[in-house]
Amino acid sequence: ISDLEPAYPFGYGLSYANFSYTKLEVNATVHAGHDLTGTVELENWSDFDAEEVVQVYITWEGRALPAPKRQLAWFDRVRVDRGASHTVHFTVQAKTMALWMDDGHWKINKGPMKIYVGGQQ
Repeated sequence: ISDLEPAYPFGYGLSYANFSYTKLEVNATVHAGHDLTGTVELENWSDFDAEEVVQVYITWEGRALPAPKRQLAWFDRVRVDRGASHTVHFTVQAKTMALWMDDGHWKINKGPMKIYVGGQQ
């Protein structure tokens, strides 16, 4: 048995449930120093009651400052009964959108930002 390899690493996140994400709504404009709020509809279309870790990522287009390609900005574990939907409300705090620079100061990237929402990113 010692020569068997696991099919997936521990914590991979296998689930018997299937979720879909729809109706993402966020502020069209975010000003420096203000939070970004939004909602997304999470539907469990499987035959099982289940939990999903909803994750919100941000990325900046045409980054003027060094920044991660995609940054985890918010997450929460949400329980949804089988065949049901749940509206998830999220807030990306202003400080999460700021970047720590090597000179010891926080800075804000100017320009468009993309929001990604999903599970098991």
